[in-house]
Amino acid sequence: MPRVIADTNVILSGLFFRGNERKLIEQALLGKIELLLPEHVLSEATAIIERKA
Repeated sequence: MPRVIADTNVILSGLFFRGNERKLIEQALLGKIELLLPEHVLSEATAIIERKA
């Protein structure tokens, strides 16, 4: 199974827009790839979402 490291931009784009980033997240949810999310990426994405909400 391929392993992919995603950065904050990929995560946010995949969550809020359609496109290749969304397809990447869908592939991870389907178990076709292993999506690796470093702790600092999750923290940064969470902070951005909270600030924008």
